[in-house]
Amino acid sequence: MTLYERIGDQDQVLLLGKLAIKYGLATPEQVREALALQKRLATDGHQRHLGDILVEKGVLTPSQCQALIRIQQFLSFRQKERPFLDFAISKGYILPRDEKLALKKQMELFRRERRVVPVGQVLVQEGVLDQSALEKVQLEHRRGLETAGPPGEPLKEDAQEAPTRDAKPKAVPPSIIEELEKFFEIRISQDKLEVVLTWSQRPQVAMDRDRLEALIRSRGIRAGIVDLEPIVKALKGRTAPKGSLRIAQGRPPEPGRDATVKYFFETDPLQVGRIKEGGAMDFRDRGQIPQVQEGTLLAERIPPQPGKPGVDIYGDPVPPPKPMDVTLRCGVGAARSEDGTKVFAKSAGRPLVTADGKISVYPELEIPGDVDLATGHVIFDGHVHIAGTVTPGFRVKAASVSAKEVHQGEVVATGHVVITGGIIGGRVISGGHVKARHMTGSRVRAAGDVVVESSVVDSVIETSGSFYASSGSILSTDIVAFECIDALNIGSEKSRGCRLTIGEDPIFEEKLGVLRDQLAGFKKKSERLRNAESRLREAVDKVELQIGIVVQRQDQMNAELRQLEEMLSANPDSPDTVLEEEKKSLQKEMTEAEEALEALFAKVETIKKKVKRLRERQNELRGLYANHHEEYQALVEWMKARAANPCIKVRGNIAAGSTIKAPASQWKLPETLGRSLIREMSVKDPVRGVSVKRLVPRPLEE
Repeated sequence: MTLYERIGDQDQVLLLGKLAIKYGLATPEQVREALALQKRLATDGHQRHLGDILVEKGVLTPSQCQALIRIQQFLSFRQKERPFLDFAISKGYILPRDEKLALKKQMELFRRERRVVPVGQVLVQEGVLDQSALEKVQLEHRRGLETAGPPGEPLKEDAQEAPTRDAKPKAVPPSIIEELEKFFEIRISQDKLEVVLTWSQRPQVAMDRDRLEALIRSRGIRAGIVDLEPIVKALKGRTAPKGSLRIAQGRPPEPGRDATVKYFFETDPLQVGRIKEGGAMDFRDRGQIPQVQEGTLLAERIPPQPGKPGVDIYGDPVPPPKPMDVTLRCGVGAARSEDGTKVFAKSAGRPLVTADGKISVYPELEIPGDVDLATGHVIFDGHVHIAGTVTPGFRVKAASVSAKEVHQGEVVATGHVVITGGIIGGRVISGGHVKARHMTGSRVRAAGDVVVESSVVDSVIETSGSFYASSGSILSTDIVAFECIDALNIGSEKSRGCRLTIGEDPIFEEKLGVLRDQLAGFKKKSERLRNAESRLREAVDKVELQIGIVVQRQDQMNAELRQLEEMLSANPDSPDTVLEEEKKSLQKEMTEAEEALEALFAKVETIKKKVKRLRERQNELRGLYANHHEEYQALVEWMKARAANPCIKVRGNIAAGSTIKAPASQWKLPETLGRSLIREMSVKDPVRGVSVKRLVPRPLEE
């Protein structure tokens, strides 16, 4: 048995590894090494998810891991719905072809929109059932499930087994079971939630219910066994030499709900990232600009909801997938509550959330004309609305910016940038979305989406989201987008070929790199400060040792002075000039020692002040390190949570000579393509016979 097969038969948790192999994201050897590491860590008391290990080893990217988790959750959800479909077919509410249609439509919706639609809702949408009929069959099915036992015990089979059978199954000799195994195979699904009986030749042995049940239980199957009487009848009535029937069905776990953020203000008031139906945009609809007062609730974290465990065909509990959590992040003018679940405004102003989820509140500045010599450069910690143009050579730096036009000027914003006209020879850097009517000879770098109404010519664009020019053309332009590039036309016969890159995020990778460098710098500075403090403390010890020596000498001199004074007082009528000279010399030495002692004490105080400043600086560094580390961790979690499905959508034509680069492949179009959807996929190399990544064009069906 291959590693690929063993993974599915051992544990549902290992399904992630099998999916990674199936989609060509990992080799069996890489999964085997990750599983071995996971086992060693578990032995040491450290529980790690297989996906996290594959990401840390560089086998998967965070977005690929998240995509596989979503597929895993989707497959589990489909398994959960199978009993409902079986019940609906058995009761005559739907036909087998209706089941196939519903499952196909459900899969299409998941692939296209990355959302799971219950199969019952799909049946209603396709006109197979009406809403009242769906509710009726769901009610009947729930009543049947109420007889199921709790996790860890065999599922009750009253609703599926014939009610007249009360006797225990008869004992079946092992020789009979061995004979049955020559003709029948019991296949257990990867997640241990389904058992199928298959045969590839016409059985030459008699089959009854007791024998079938004995064969099933010989595999350790205890839960979810269906009514076997219809199975036996079906086997006896079969004429085809091959076939399969489902004989047991576990109860899959119910997925929980990921944590979300509920915003209490319009997060995209200028309609930056929004496109009307059909791909067009309304540049006149600016929306209502939100304003908040101090203390206003801006956002609330909706905690994750755990799922419900299921039970497999062995009667063992099946844990649900762990839901993802989210951390609220605050910028200027916003603060988290003590429990970290809410964000409030610290001051009045305009609320803003950046592409990576940081919430801030900024004041506003109105400029009635152009940004030119009359205004100079504009630097404002808030939103700037410019009625005119950012003219050549001038710069605007703000939290968010809206303007009529950028003509050879520069705009740098923490949040969104909206240009109702064009960006011509300009440079725009945005921590949110960027929206413009057209772009020519410009450079745009955005953490959110970039939306252009008409043409983009001879420009360079980088976005951590998607690029949209659904009604316009792209000519002689380089675009890097983490998610999708969506345009009417790309390139032409006479222009330089466009260079398009999808699935890469240089902006946030660079931001993570900067944060890593800053964290490393803080550590180095902190280490230098600790070393400096250690040296100063050594200096204090040396000075205090000198002070001790001087104090001892002072005590000796005091004793000598008292002795001289006693000797001089013994003969007051005939003073000894030698003793007088010794006394004066001793007093002078004592004065010098006192001065030296004061200097040493002053030196100690100076050193201690330096130590205090060093400690204060270390505390500042610790605070900076904690803030930057929190920023780094939140950014990593946010990047992991992004569901990326990079692609290129061409609604018109993409010209020959256009170059497309994806994470694992590259393609230069040899000829012009019409309406297409281009995505990197795993395909089999006909020469080497292995799965490789290729950019594959498909007809665009939207």
